[in-house]
Amino acid sequence: DSWERASGGVVVELVGGERLRRTFAISTLPLGVLQARGVAFRPELHERKRGALGRLGVGLLNRVILVYSTPFWAEEAHGERCWLRPVVFTGGAQDGGAPLPVGAALEFWNGARFGARVEGPSGRGPAAVALLVGAELARSWEDEASDLHVVQRIDDLFRRMFPGAGSDGASLVASTVTRWGNESASRGAFSFLPPRATPADREVLCRADGGDRPVLFWAGEHCSVQMPATTHGAYDTGVAAAQMAEQHFPLPGRLTNGATIAVSVF
Repeated sequence: DSWERASGGVVVELVGGERLRRTFAISTLPLGVLQARGVAFRPELHERKRGALGRLGVGLLNRVILVYSTPFWAEEAHGERCWLRPVVFTGGAQDGGAPLPVGAALEFWNGARFGARVEGPSGRGPAAVALLVGAELARSWEDEASDLHVVQRIDDLFRRMFPGAGSDGASLVASTVTRWGNESASRGAFSFLPPRATPADREVLCRADGGDRPVLFWAGEHCSVQMPATTHGAYDTGVAAAQMAEQHFPLPGRLTNGATIAVSVF
C-alpha cells in the first residue's frame, strides 16, 4: 500500500495496515500497478523515474486455459509446432457465437507439445492455451463476458478448428480465464515501448533509489532491456536486484534472517 524511507532502512505498509520496518526492499510491482499509483512512495520517486514510468506502455493480453481429457489436436502436437493456427475474426458467418471485433485475433498455444498435463476437478489432461490478442478483444471479454461465456466461446471455436479429429470424444475437464486488466495486482499484462519511449527508460526504472546507500531496488519484466515482457526478463532483473542489494548489505545471513522484505505481487 505504501513505501517510505526511514532511519536505517524502509517501512512498508501493507494493505491491511501492518507496517514492516526492513533494512531495504526490492519492488517487483508490475508497471500497471506503478502507473496506477497503487503504491504510495515517500519521498516521491525521482523525476527521471516518474518520467520513464509515464512513457512506457502497458498492453493487455488475456489467456484462456482449456484442459481436455485427450488432445484431439494431436496431429499438430507431434511436430515441432508449439503454436497452433491463429484465428482472425472477419465478421463473417464462420465466426459464429457472440459478436467479436473485426480484426481481433486469437492464438493457440499447444500445451500437449511439451507434455503438459494439468489436474482439473473432472480429471487430468493436456492443456491448450488461447491468447486473446489485441486490447479491444481482451478488454471486451474482460469487462462484459462471464468466465463461462468466454470458455464456451473458445471451446466451441477450438473444436471447430479440428473437425473430424476426435474432438467429439474429448471432454473439457478444467478451464481458467485471466482478467489482468481488472486485477489490482497487475493492471495489465506486459510492458511495451510506445513511440515516445526508448530502452533507456527501462534502464532508469531498474536503478536503485536511496543515493550512495540505496534502500529500494527494482525488478520486473518492465525493467529488462534484453528480455522485456517475458518471465525470463523478470527473473533476471530479480537476480540482478538481489545481487545489487547484497553488495550494499553484505552481512552474512542478511538475505535469509528475516531482516529484508521483497515487495512482490507475483
